[in-house]
Amino acid sequence: MFHVSLDHQISDVAYSPDGKYIATANDGSTQIWDAVLGEEILQLKHNKPVTSVEFSPDGKYIATASSNKITIWDSTTGKQVTQLQDRDSLFVIQFSRDRKYIATGSRDRMARVWDIATSKEVASFSHDGLVDDVSFSPDNKYLATASWDRNARIWDIATGKEIIRLNHELEVVTIAFGGNKYIATGSFASNDAQIWDIKTGEEITRLHHDGMVQDIVFSQNGKYIATASSDNTARVWDATTNQEIARFKQDKSVLAVAFSPDHKYVVTAADNIAQSHFLKQEDLVQEICSRSSRNLTADEWVWHRNSSLSEYQKTCENLPIHPSVMTTAQEWAINGKGKAAERLLRKLMKLEPDIDLNPETEVIDNSPTDVVRRFEALGKIKKGVMWAKQGKIEAAMAAFRQAQNRQPDIDLNPETDDIVETDPEAVARALAYKNK
Repeated sequence: MFHVSLDHQISDVAYSPDGKYIATANDGSTQIWDAVLGEEILQLKHNKPVTSVEFSPDGKYIATASSNKITIWDSTTGKQVTQLQDRDSLFVIQFSRDRKYIATGSRDRMARVWDIATSKEVASFSHDGLVDDVSFSPDNKYLATASWDRNARIWDIATGKEIIRLNHELEVVTIAFGGNKYIATGSFASNDAQIWDIKTGEEITRLHHDGMVQDIVFSQNGKYIATASSDNTARVWDATTNQEIARFKQDKSVLAVAFSPDHKYVVTAADNIAQSHFLKQEDLVQEICSRSSRNLTADEWVWHRNSSLSEYQKTCENLPIHPSVMTTAQEWAINGKGKAAERLLRKLMKLEPDIDLNPETEVIDNSPTDVVRRFEALGKIKKGVMWAKQGKIEAAMAAFRQAQNRQPDIDLNPETDDIVETDPEAVARALAYKNK
């Protein structure tokens, strides 16, 4: 899976039309990556931070916005083809579907449409606040704009007339056409993506996050909507039912999101990390099982499945449970979570009846209770050693006795290799004396 970590915050991400490459925009450069391997293919240098990046619909060009400049690059060679200059700092750029035009949103409260062949401005649309996002309609006849004047508007590009105005309570930061029927918007400090009927301008529904919605895109087939939010998630919604069908948790606020052309993947930008995710869990399972000789590790299960380890299942039925799951259960027992550890081990026994719950031992151990008690005992010894080294003899002795209650023959002093020490007081005093 694609995963890159950069030195600066990533402001935008985009898939190439063939799905082979991913572009990231950040502080002073745009990088083009192999979408599978995560290897850098091209780096497009800029003098100032890059706020927006997009591939042309035919994949031949890449457009970037940096400061007030729109630069068109050859996507194969990385050479600059042409450069357009806007009046003020740019927030967003977008190619028209026919690749003839580029639309921009600027700090000077204007959205503009540029003819790429002539490098001339052919249309402009005025707001009363900066224009944070733009979106061409599928037939290239209309432009939707999102502004900090608390309005989203749809314009007829040929006539320059405003067709629809969508009023919001707060500044509008993102907008996207969903085919010829819908328009989606997200506004500043609002936790909802709003879906509107294009013809009537009426709000149809809201898609709720727990933080501000910062980016919205529709899949190419129009079936899905992806939203990026400051609640550290990107979510995917069924465009027909408006039900959430996938959620991707990140460590930081998600600034941008994009679908792959086949809508099999979603790529997110959260702080300085860009990564792709499978839209459907069955695709993830199929991919893993076709490439791997093992099941998911404990960390992979929690990360990719967005699920607690207590809900662990075998991803690939014909492959063994990964040893890291048993190791995690052991760590839980050592750290005082014995009941949770035993529940997990019992679940693993049901998934794989002949499993060895403690692979580190020479014999097969398939008793969840015995394994948990052993590692609980090790946890008590760990505490006892700590107390003893701090001079807390009574607390150390109590911990050692608790360890013996769980495993009577356990060695209370892991620092001696040749003999098994079973006297709690003697071990506690010896460790305390040694660390005076």
